[in-house]
Amino acid sequence: MVGSKIAQYKDDAHLIQPETTEDPEDFVKNLRVSYKSDSEITIKIPGNKATVFTYDDLGFKDNEVWKAFIYTIKEPPHIYETGPPYNKKGRKKERVSQYDAKMGRIRSINEKMIVFFNQEYPAQLPEGFKLYELCKEEGTGKYKFKFQISRGDGIEEDYRSIYEQFSADELIDEIKTLAKKFSATDEQVVMEKVVAASKIAIQKRFLSRSEVSKMLSLDANEKRYKPGEVRDDDLHEV
Repeated sequence: MVGSKIAQYKDDAHLIQPETTEDPEDFVKNLRVSYKSDSEITIKIPGNKATVFTYDDLGFKDNEVWKAFIYTIKEPPHIYETGPPYNKKGRKKERVSQYDAKMGRIRSINEKMIVFFNQEYPAQLPEGFKLYELCKEEGTGKYKFKFQISRGDGIEEDYRSIYEQFSADELIDEIKTLAKKFSATDEQVVMEKVVAASKIAIQKRFLSRSEVSKMLSLDANEKRYKPGEVRDDDLHEV
């Protein structure tokens, strides 16, 4: 249940106070939201570990509204696109039906997330508050969320705690399996797992960095990467 997830924070050295005078804009801008799976995100507030929430926890259903939200969280540059409201044909302007549908989705996302934040976190977002804003520099009909969106924030620690228990052979086999899967799917979660597992393998000297790089098919002399590709740079923070 959502309440039990938040309760763990409230019980943890009073890191979350029952009330706060924090400005709503500041509260939202300090939040970090990350993609975990097509049905889950993580949310992190300053001073606390990231917590996983499903679409059901957040008040969504597995429908077009949720799919629009999770796609924006998952895919860089994390822009929600509606396109222009009108198409011009000569001197006439025709309303774009998809624009209204897409605007309806982002408004629904906004409403659901505000209800969630107000129920589960100390800062109360006022009526009419918007979690998104227009990106004028990106062009017409492009919006971004005001909270931070990061790659697997707080999740690597969870994977590390699991991989710490693996033997050398188990961890090496896991890295090989994950590398193959990532190569085939480019899934964000797989990338986070393979980076976490690789760092443990290097720390415990099961593998060297060069061995990990070869396993992941990373050429240390080649610096051109595809979007979302695992970089050898990711393995240096050990």
